[in-house]
Amino acid sequence: MKTPARWLPKLKSSLYVKLAVSLLLVSTITYSITSYMTYNYLLQAAEHEIGEQFVQNMEQLQARLSLRLREIYRISSFFNFEPYVIRALQEKDYAARYQDDVQLQRLMTQVMIDTPNILGVYLYDLEGNIHRSTVTFLSPDLIEEIYDLIIRRVEPSDGELVWFRYPYFHYYQNSSRNDIIVAARKLKDSRLQTFGTFVIILHERFFENDLKDSIRGNDAYVYLFDNNNQLIYTDDDNEPLNLPPMPRINPEITDYAGKQYMIAFSRSDQTRFTLVSRISMETLRENSKVIFRTAIINGVVIVAFASGLLLLAIRTFLNPLKQLVSGMKSVRMGLLNTRVHIQSRDELSFLADSFNSMVDELNRLIKEVYEKQLLLREAELSALQTQLNPHFLYNTLDLFHSRLYLYGDAEAADSIVGLSRMLRYALEPTGSMTTMSRELEHLQDYLRIQQLRFDDQLSIRVQVDEELLGCEIPRLLLQPIVENAFVHAFENHSDVKEIAIAAGRKGDYLVIEIMDNGCGMDPETVNRINENGFRELPISSRGDSIGLFNVQRRIHVLYGPPHRLEVSSRLGQGTTVTLYLPHMVHQQEGRGWN
Repeated sequence: MKTPARWLPKLKSSLYVKLAVSLLLVSTITYSITSYMTYNYLLQAAEHEIGEQFVQNMEQLQARLSLRLREIYRISSFFNFEPYVIRALQEKDYAARYQDDVQLQRLMTQVMIDTPNILGVYLYDLEGNIHRSTVTFLSPDLIEEIYDLIIRRVEPSDGELVWFRYPYFHYYQNSSRNDIIVAARKLKDSRLQTFGTFVIILHERFFENDLKDSIRGNDAYVYLFDNNNQLIYTDDDNEPLNLPPMPRINPEITDYAGKQYMIAFSRSDQTRFTLVSRISMETLRENSKVIFRTAIINGVVIVAFASGLLLLAIRTFLNPLKQLVSGMKSVRMGLLNTRVHIQSRDELSFLADSFNSMVDELNRLIKEVYEKQLLLREAELSALQTQLNPHFLYNTLDLFHSRLYLYGDAEAADSIVGLSRMLRYALEPTGSMTTMSRELEHLQDYLRIQQLRFDDQLSIRVQVDEELLGCEIPRLLLQPIVENAFVHAFENHSDVKEIAIAAGRKGDYLVIEIMDNGCGMDPETVNRINENGFRELPISSRGDSIGLFNVQRRIHVLYGPPHRLEVSSRLGQGTTVTLYLPHMVHQQEGRGWN
């Protein structure tokens, strides 16, 4: 059978597309997860390789720095042990130490010439007198400014070089801002007696030439710490208050200032200087984007190729299914002689045979159901003809009400009105909810009729808090309980019959009590009712308690435990029925109790 062209678009927009999209989605997700895992593996391998290169680069930088620093240490040691330096600083007579001063000036000048980026070499005797090279790039005011700082830094030491940065100073020739690095030490003779202080002042380019741009990247910085872990140099213009801590492993990837950084360090055993460098992982991962883009392009090509193959396979697979759908369409249009023939030996062939059997069974059932419907409609017409029209009852009660008023029997006429209201209330849907106020009005109509029956032999008391009149309760909940008292409790009761109704709130419960002074019940019956409900009563007893049983079942179905109906009673002294309902305010509060 050829497939009708008019439903092909609908088929393609449902099963065909869903199946194709599902398979493509599975293949895409699988490839994406695999590609992501591969990409992460390659990225981790690349980061590991970069980390090793990073550490090697740091070791090379530390080696170059150590050579520079050893030169400064060598110079300071030379000044410490040279005899004419000791004589020049200890001799008080200027004429006696003239030759030593000349030679000392020549030595300091030679140091300035031989070592680049030295801004000045100074020697202080114990009285604070200064000896300087003839060549200097520093203002004398600066030397006086930092002299006290140098002495305070050197004083706690034991002759080793003390390093520190002085952030601001001015060249003697201009006022541009620069940083200097100061290295100073106590000078001690062979008897370890201090005879002066050696000071050498370096420009930051002394370290900058080796360190600046040694770690390339938009967010890469180096930090050089001296043997006392004091920061000596950094190319970080926005130098943080809390410098990067020494990593636990070398290198280490850690979070710092809201970003991920790779931090590496190298410590010199000779100078005990520590070089720390950090570089943003975003910079390192910039190159990995090429791998990611290549993986995306490969994924798109693979998914596109797989999509073509999947669509071709799905189209071939769905051809027998199209025949089944075509047959179903024909049956839905009323062509019950439709049959489907599929040649394949698989589940679709079984579906085709089942479809043909279903159509045969459908033809048979239609004939049977059609005949039964004709008989059912005849029965319904007969039943409708025997039903009473509630409006006929209302009109009849109104007629009785009018006649009784004409004859002057107002009390009986009011009872007819109450009976009419009770009928209307009872004919409302039993599953609907009402208010305490409306339920009490219905109960008042019922009790007014009973008052006519018993006259002065009936006493009724109602005590309900005003704020509870708007509470929501099920319809026809109280009247069956009161009616049960007239049927059972007052059956052989000749004294004044008393009915008391009270309602109050207890926590989240609305508690309603209905009490009578009738004949009461024995303890066994009361326990059976409270524990198992009226369903457990004997047939002879339960038949007259259907009203109470229905109330109990409705509370159980509507609210469930712990909401319940409880009975307490003593033979010859009366019965109390207590309802425990949820305290809920109805959306539209009813009228009050009159």
